[in-house]
Amino acid sequence: MDELELYIDRLRAGEYKDYSFISPPDFMDASDKEALFKKDIEVEISATIGGDHLIFDISIQTDGINYCKICNDPISHALSIKEKHTIIPLSEMKCGIFSLKPYVRELIFLNIPRYSECGGQCPERNVIDKYLKTSDHPQEDN
Repeated sequence: MDELELYIDRLRAGEYKDYSFISPPDFMDASDKEALFKKDIEVEISATIGGDHLIFDISIQTDGINYCKICNDPISHALSIKEKHTIIPLSEMKCGIFSLKPYVRELIFLNIPRYSECGGQCPERNVIDKYLKTSDHPQEDN
């Protein structure tokens, strides 16, 4: 079996089949100076056919990298996506093979924190604090 692919003809209605994949992060296509994903992506799937639909539960584990919103240093985040239940019409599949790569890629990108800060409190924060508006001091109208 190829990486991150489900062969629909091997699934039986009502019978869940379990799959485990460990895939290098190459398919993530992260166009950044530094790789946003360096660790292998671990995927666990339990899949079945229900009527005219592919039904599966998916769990994903990996590490993602984004950048501190203050100093722009890279920050690694452990990502754990648990038991995401999914139903996909079989009519959307052009052949008997369902590639999980676009689906896994989307789930991972949706779960990376949008904004991060070094250790939750970047040491560089005090440099920019004087430029930030605080709720303690109402802005004056001029």
